[in-house]
Amino acid sequence: MDVIILGVYNKEDICLIEEVATINGLKIEWKYEKYNIEAEIGVVELKKYYKLYQAGILIDDSFEEGDTFYSYPLINEISDYYTATEWDKKTCDQPKLFNFFDSLSRSRIQKIIIAFADEWDENTAVKIEKLSYGELKSRLYSPFVWCFGYRNLQTNSEIRDEYHPLVLESAKEN
Repeated sequence: MDVIILGVYNKEDICLIEEVATINGLKIEWKYEKYNIEAEIGVVELKKYYKLYQAGILIDDSFEEGDTFYSYPLINEISDYYTATEWDKKTCDQPKLFNFFDSLSRSRIQKIIIAFADEWDENTAVKIEKLSYGELKSRLYSPFVWCFGYRNLQTNSEIRDEYHPLVLESAKEN
């Protein structure tokens, strides 16, 4: 997946989510249109479907103009952490995205949409899941992160599909 999309429901949440991102070494590009991403049409559909106030792309704060615009380093960090040995996990930090989720759960943001996408247009089917903030890390803590597995009963083999966006409707636990 190339981008992590964050969707918020009101103007106040923009300031709150930017604060959460900044303290975790991340930033949100609200004017992602200038980068001509392959998921842009899908983001527009996401905003309409959820009646979002705004949507932006979550990126590492080390991003500079001229760099490749994507969220892949954040996603790759999760895969690397998952495959690390227990010793390595004790000596390295958890992924920035997981720190972001921890901070999100302590924030005043009641609900948010988080989507992982590559190519996405108005006709692309998506996988939607509802999760509390506390469930986000366990959902994404796998080597395949957003892949879906399908079993072929004749060959008893699993096929992984990562070509459809994953949309997480996430909210504080009640």
